[in-house]
Amino acid sequence: RYTHFTSPIRRYADVVVHRLLEAALRLDTPQAQSLPGDSTDGLAHVVEKEELSEIAANCNDRKWAAKKAQEECANLYLISYLRRAPQMREPAIVTSLGNFSFTALVPRLSIDAVLDNRDFLPL
Repeated sequence: RYTHFTSPIRRYADVVVHRLLEAALRLDTPQAQSLPGDSTDGLAHVVEKEELSEIAANCNDRKWAAKKAQEECANLYLISYLRRAPQMREPAIVTSLGNFSFTALVPRLSIDAVLDNRDFLPL
């Protein structure tokens, strides 16, 4: 049996889930008693609860680190692009207003930035 969420080669979390699902499916079968190396006390033969918690925390940390790296890469590309055209004008949508700042979305560049009111001359 095989359960596929995303590529297990790329996603350790999916490998862990696959092992837990496989073990859970075997719990009520006669084969669960005869599998070599397995204990029969629930899912403990796959992973301890504390270890599973550590694995989940590590997977989450890696996911957020990858997301941050992707965002930083996009920011680096944007900075490089803007250095070549620093005086461009693009339509923007103000999405929120604060006392000292506002948030603007520049759809063509996929930028959603908080801007300080003090950086702009009064209209």
